[in-house]
Parts: sequence; C-alpha cells; structure tokens
Amino acid sequence: MGVAFTVRLVARLQDRAVVAVVLDPREPVDVESVALELVGPDGAALGARLALPVSGRLTTRTDVRAELRSVDGLPEGSTIVGRLWQDGAVTATATCPADPWTELETHALGTTAIPPAGADVELEEVGPRGRARLLALWPWLARARVTSADSGMLEGADGDPIDGLNLDPEEEAFLRDLLESP
Repeated sequence: MGVAFTVRLVARLQDRAVVAVVLDPREPVDVESVALELVGPDGAALGARLALPVSGRLTTRTDVRAELRSVDGLPEGSTIVGRLWQDGAVTATATCPADPWTELETHALGTTAIPPAGADVELEEVGPRGRARLLALWPWLARARVTSADSGMLEGADGDPIDGLNLDPEEEAFLRDLLESP
C-alpha cells in the first residue's frame, strides 16, 4: 500500500473522543473513503460509524480531525478504529486507545500530568542511580523537564551513580554528560 494511515486520540470527554487522522501517501494513491468508529472493550460499536470527507487521488499528506460520540459514554478500554477503503475493500486499519495518556513516553515525561487524588499523597524522588538506569532503558527520558531539586545531582551523591551499570568508557562518558547537563 502506498499510504501511511494513522489515527491518534487528541482529546477525550466522558461521552466523546476527538481524533486526528493522517493519510500520508508515499506516491499518488486513489482513496475511496475513510471511516472511524468507537469500539468498546467487548468489541461492540459504541456509536455510529463516521465516514470522513476524504475521497479521490491523494498526492500530499492529509490531516483530518473528527469527533466521535457515544450515547452511553466511553468505557475504559475503548478503542478508536479507522478503516481506509480503496478499490471497494478495506486496505488498511489503524487503531488507537480511546483512553488518554496510555503511551509510556507521554506518561513518563509528564506532558499531561494528572494530579494525585488526595492531599496526603507522597511521591518518592528518583535518585541518581535510578535515573541512570532509567535513561539506559529509555533514552527519551533525557527530554524530561529537570527541576531545581535535580540540578547538580551528581554533586554530593553517595558514591558514583554510574557504578555497577557495566558501561563501556564511551557509554559512561555519554551518560555522565547527560546527567550533568541542565
């Protein structure tokens, strides 16, 4: 197939989901239709299927936003299903969770943080060793916001935070630079 087809949750309310649909042809391609549907955790449709106004020859990227509604609300675990029609048949299916903040990167970076319920909730701070281990597993964590409490985390730490990671000298130097950068 000569087109990349994706759906992504933009916003979610109790009874509806706003979805971004992207069609990005690698080469000119004929499209008959694109349809979106909300599906519950049991696989049953939660509302009407929505046909998007996308039809004809695509030569450049097309972005469409749509709002899908459910009369009875969106239960946890619901999914958004998109189908691309070409030559009288479904040629591609794209899905995404209708639950917000399900991607690990979005959750871990805190780009859409949810405040903890209750005033007495205490969160433990990740120390230098823990941060180094997390960075080794998920390098995109380096983009996380650094608070003033984290600045200079290598100074005054008990022992070397990189000890025991079994890194080669090049990896160790990279990690030290990463941890010491603002």
